[in-house]
Amino acid sequence: PTISEAPSLTPSGEPSLSEAPSLIPSGEPSLSRMPSGKPSSQPSTSHSPTLSYGPTQSPSTSSAPTPTFIDPRCFTVATYNSIDRDVAQIANGIESLAERSHFLGGIVRLVAHDFMDYDRTSTPMYGPDGCFDLSDGINSGLPEDIWCDECPLTLVYNRKYRPNNIGRADFWVAAGNAVIRQTSINNALDMRSSFRWGRQDQFLCPGSGDRLPGSTGCAATEAAMIERMGLTWRDAVALMGAHTLGRGETRFSGHHGTWSDSDEAALVFDKRYYDAAHDNSWRPRFNPDQTTNDFTTGNGRNNRMMLKTDLCLTMDVRNVDT
Repeated sequence: PTISEAPSLTPSGEPSLSEAPSLIPSGEPSLSRMPSGKPSSQPSTSHSPTLSYGPTQSPSTSSAPTPTFIDPRCFTVATYNSIDRDVAQIANGIESLAERSHFLGGIVRLVAHDFMDYDRTSTPMYGPDGCFDLSDGINSGLPEDIWCDECPLTLVYNRKYRPNNIGRADFWVAAGNAVIRQTSINNALDMRSSFRWGRQDQFLCPGSGDRLPGSTGCAATEAAMIERMGLTWRDAVALMGAHTLGRGETRFSGHHGTWSDSDEAALVFDKRYYDAAHDNSWRPRFNPDQTTNDFTTGNGRNNRMMLKTDLCLTMDVRNVDT
């Protein structure tokens, strides 16, 4: 079923995003915390720490605050479910299918760009720490449309979750999980039981964008996901399936269109990305309005696209000039 055929994902009577009820009800079951890499003697503060959702400009590294350590009592099942409802409420308020797919796909991209900068061979290792490099063009679109001062996702975080000591990294992962659940067939991909919290936020992550895989081909994927992150090729192919959701925007990435066959299909998390990459005939697309060329299929009047990083999984495109 498509998103447009499904009933509203937000139950009637839900509080509006401007409300900030307590997310820590007594007796609420807790979710599992991630193993801590910090010593047990980690000092605590006597007051609730202030979390920043990230500046719109990269400040000087000389004044970078230390990471925030999250109160271990704060992330409950109620918190997780509340984030899921808020993501659904924002998405249901977006009438345009293209804009809705851009929003939902953007959340998944935000999560991916946060954890794909992990490098097991370097210091700092980075990884899921609630930080991305705003100055790096590879993150273009995130600080403009997904995580900005007036972006809906940022606003709901600041109003409801930041005051309750929920870190950005945990919030982003929970929001990404919400997107996958809501867009999967029959809401079948519910990852609540496997969710772990306790990620430590960083306020600055200079150079992290250099670690993300570009759109140039499988060599970039191998360097980022296989060599630095330590994943397998099977893992890498699975992660690329996130392109099933969302779309490219020329004003941000230089690419335009959807990986799936329509804006409506780009709202459903299924295997159509893999079917499209494998089954269709793709040709290089040279668009003067684009800063980076890619591939398209069909009669040329549609908005289908694939990147070299996508098609290299199914065919040899190393010598194709894009």
